[in-house]
Amino acid sequence: MSSGITRHFATIALPGAPPRQVHYRKAGSGPPVLLLHQSPVSSAEYIHLMAEWAGDFTLIAPDSPGFGLSDALPGDEPIIEPYAQGIAAFLDAIGVQRCGVYGTHTGAMIAAEFARAFPQRCEVLVLNGYVVATDAEKADVMANYFVPLQPNPEGSHMVWAWVRMRDQMIFYPWYRKTAQTRMTFDIPGPDMLHPFTMDYFRSANAGLRAYKAAFTYDAIAGLRGMSAPCFALAFQQDVLFEHLDRIPKDIPKCITVEGHATPPAVEARARELFKAHCKAPVPGHTATATIETRPWQSLATTPAGQVFMRRSHMGAGRPLVLLHDAGKSSRQWTLLLQMLHGRKPTLAFDLPGHGETGATTGGYDVAAMAASLQKALADIGTEDIDVMAVGAGCAVAASLAKLCHVKSLTLIDPWHVDADLAARLKAGLAPELAANWYGGHLVHAWAAARDAELFWPWFEPRHANRIQSQPTLDPWAVHLNALDLLKAQPAQRAFVAGAVHMDLAKELAGIRGEITFAALAPGPLETATQKLAARMNGASVMALSDDPSRYAAALAALFRT
Repeated sequence: MSSGITRHFATIALPGAPPRQVHYRKAGSGPPVLLLHQSPVSSAEYIHLMAEWAGDFTLIAPDSPGFGLSDALPGDEPIIEPYAQGIAAFLDAIGVQRCGVYGTHTGAMIAAEFARAFPQRCEVLVLNGYVVATDAEKADVMANYFVPLQPNPEGSHMVWAWVRMRDQMIFYPWYRKTAQTRMTFDIPGPDMLHPFTMDYFRSANAGLRAYKAAFTYDAIAGLRGMSAPCFALAFQQDVLFEHLDRIPKDIPKCITVEGHATPPAVEARARELFKAHCKAPVPGHTATATIETRPWQSLATTPAGQVFMRRSHMGAGRPLVLLHDAGKSSRQWTLLLQMLHGRKPTLAFDLPGHGETGATTGGYDVAAMAASLQKALADIGTEDIDVMAVGAGCAVAASLAKLCHVKSLTLIDPWHVDADLAARLKAGLAPELAANWYGGHLVHAWAAARDAELFWPWFEPRHANRIQSQPTLDPWAVHLNALDLLKAQPAQRAFVAGAVHMDLAKELAGIRGEITFAALAPGPLETATQKLAARMNGASVMALSDDPSRYAAALAALFRT
């Protein structure tokens, strides 16, 4: 994450609708400027712009509903109006009454309808690429553009998605691959294309509705209804540059149409316009409002960076901290979070370098991760906790117990391995998934995630190493596990190296809280867990079912009130 850019969640609670959350990035100081991204990416698109403009404005970049980490809107009709209304509700939630608005492509369409419907809230509108499609173009796009993501048992959809995103940089529309549809851009390298593809995977099919709405919107009617100052811009290489000429001359005088040579020229002009028009007061900070009907998303701030968590404040007693395995994320606890909601407060963290916490500056060894979690707990005002961890997460739990007031510790399938297996795990458990030109790293992640359901360790796929419990090979489940592996690069390698060499029995010996051991039965770590428990004064080991619901229910039963 670029310095000075922070991430937040706003909770939108409207009468007659379930609460939903909007994830957004924020940077800078000065008058507020709202940045609305294109499809199918997220507010991460604007990290470079936020770094450049932070000295002039308070920049607020939300993930549109269904994109990034923002909840989708209710309903499925592909119209732009609910997205514009959603922007108004989002601004209400973070205490912004008026602001400048900047939108790119899909974001420009949402921005235009927002400015048309709420002119009193828009100081100035800048549209970077505005879709003015003919009826024939709309029909063609609606019939061919929006291919749903559908994971398949072979994992070939991973390469399809990579090529789909790559072709979007070569052809317009991406599905019509001819000499006439070639664009003039250089193909971005894998370091740029990979985060775009990961954002595409985050939105999956939830973002298709907004994408479709951008093409069904009556773009000319939107402009004719405009009363806020509006500037429709585009740069010459943009496929929407020629759409500027489709804007009629008899539009309201508040609208100016300008073509520019390059993307930096468009951005420089936008910055100039916001400096001239934006005078609204600097917004304050708004804490994430809680949700009582389900677990919700939040971020804690530490000196090493922000830490993502799924949490529930409902219930009695001490919070239960949930720590996932190496190469996983807090998504591993989804069922348990749901079962404990209303029974016990819960905090399921994405460990540093994993999931949606992403890169931090404190390091990814076990001690550094525990220190980051201790700071995260302090940030949200939590001291006395219970902890439950699985796999390599048990090593972090043991370290955290020395930093916090841990009353009880539940360790599931802890790593307690001999020197030979420790060396093999250190060398091979964390796959090398550096992005490459043709998306092979995505296939590698899929294969590793799939084999992890069949063998322990996954990189030694021999019959002797088969996992005897029921595998979870549903394509969507494998797909999500593969994404967790990709998000854990390169932190997983350092995490594994520390966890395999920790003597858990020695680390746990000085902990005063109650310790419970559990293992999947039959499972690859059942015997190792029993050996560890035997070293801990002969503690018993709770057997867990390979049925996910029964597994989670057994763990939830430990915290009956």
